[in-house]
Amino acid sequence: MRPLLVAGVVELLLLASPSYSARGDSGADVQVSKTGPATARPGSDITYTLDYSNTGPDTASNVQVSDTLPAGETFKSFSFLNGATAPPSSCGLGQTISCSTASMPAGSHVQAVITVTINPATSDGTVLNNTATETADTIDPNPANNSSTASTTVIAPRADLALTKTASPDPAFVGDTITYTLTVTNNGPDASSGGTVTDTLPASVAYVSDDDGCANVASTVTCATGALGNGASKVLHIVVTASTPGGATNTASVKGNEVDDRPANNTATATSQIKPKNADLSAAKTGPAFAQSGGTITYQVAVRDAGPADATGVTVNDPLPAGESLVSATPSQGTCSDDVTCSLGSIPNGGSATIAVVVRVTAACGSTLVNTASVKGDQPDDNTSNNTSSTSAFVYCVAAGGSFVISDKSASVGNTVTFWSAQWWTANTLTGGAAPAAFKGFANAPAAPACGTTWSTAPGNSAPPPPGPLPSYMAVIVSSSIGQAGSTIAGNTVHIVVVKTNSGYAPDPGHAGTGTVVAELC
Repeated sequence: MRPLLVAGVVELLLLASPSYSARGDSGADVQVSKTGPATARPGSDITYTLDYSNTGPDTASNVQVSDTLPAGETFKSFSFLNGATAPPSSCGLGQTISCSTASMPAGSHVQAVITVTINPATSDGTVLNNTATETADTIDPNPANNSSTASTTVIAPRADLALTKTASPDPAFVGDTITYTLTVTNNGPDASSGGTVTDTLPASVAYVSDDDGCANVASTVTCATGALGNGASKVLHIVVTASTPGGATNTASVKGNEVDDRPANNTATATSQIKPKNADLSAAKTGPAFAQSGGTITYQVAVRDAGPADATGVTVNDPLPAGESLVSATPSQGTCSDDVTCSLGSIPNGGSATIAVVVRVTAACGSTLVNTASVKGDQPDDNTSNNTSSTSAFVYCVAAGGSFVISDKSASVGNTVTFWSAQWWTANTLTGGAAPAAFKGFANAPAAPACGTTWSTAPGNSAPPPPGPLPSYMAVIVSSSIGQAGSTIAGNTVHIVVVKTNSGYAPDPGHAGTGTVVAELC
């Protein structure tokens, strides 16, 4: 009997509840549905759809719907979608929307749209949860569906700003200008409303200018990018002066107003080498390959500045070797001292200066004179291989009172020749025919031989040859044609060679003068 009593109590309690009948399926299942966009932009308007209904089986009385907007949303408008068919309802509007329906028959519903504005300052990624609830005085057998939440994630605009940077020229020299080219590109997907490029200059350069109205404060340059559409770019130029040698590493960055999901390309670095502003000075010395002992020769020293800097304090040192004495040193600019130290002053990039040095040769026959000039200036010179230049001259002598002669067919370097002999005409074969038998090999006029001239002498040894001994290396005339007219023998001078003489010579033509051709002078 006790279980029947419990059931009776339950039945009595249910019967005592409002709007509830004794049938097991009695009541009014009111439910609410709230939907909205999954994402939205800050500052944009979004629309929620609110749908509340009664699925029965009974009529629901005093139905109340409440929808409080979350922080970050501002109410804008409300309107019914099915006002013609919905049960009469009234709503209080604002940040909290309260709708009241006095009687909602089973199967009826109320549908409305709510438009709100999202706060422009809402942070990217913020989730706005908007919950609506519905209640009624009639018993609801399924309260689980009496509330509904729409969640919207705030997605701020995206603008992928990428920065590239170059430096030109590279390398640069101290005192020169370097131009940094910075390119900002908006890779989207959205437009960029603006941003800032920040370029902190390295200590080895000094700011000069820019082309976009940037601000330079303590070597930190900031530039506005301005608005950039998707795919648009902006190019900035910053000009600096190279001040200190070494590597100059310059890193710049860009930051936009919008969210940038690819920060890795927001920075760019350009490294350039700064070199001392050198002046590449070079010296080139030229002179004759042969020098006559007792005679003079002229050296030319050409000094050039290949830059890139103008050269100042240019000095040439040209010490004379033993066997030479200074006659004169004449520079195209500046002055030279007796020890052939020449102060040339300044030579611009690409400019040059020259020095003519005349010396008297006092070295012995067979000597080799090596003469070296060097140049330096105030500026660094990283190419010292061309700062010195040398030339050499082989010293020969001439016979006293005239010159000995050999034939042109015997005059090749390396040949053994006879330049004095009672049988000179048989020992020497000339292109122009046999020489007179009276010619023994010595010409007394002119006193000094010269190519392209003629010479003359008396027959035999009546034009006295040198008494000897002869110079070890001696200038000898080369003739292709020799003839005799009366008491005068004459010939041409097609070459002059140097002969290394052998011992055995005497003024008597019976003691032949012989040697080996070692060089051709002209």
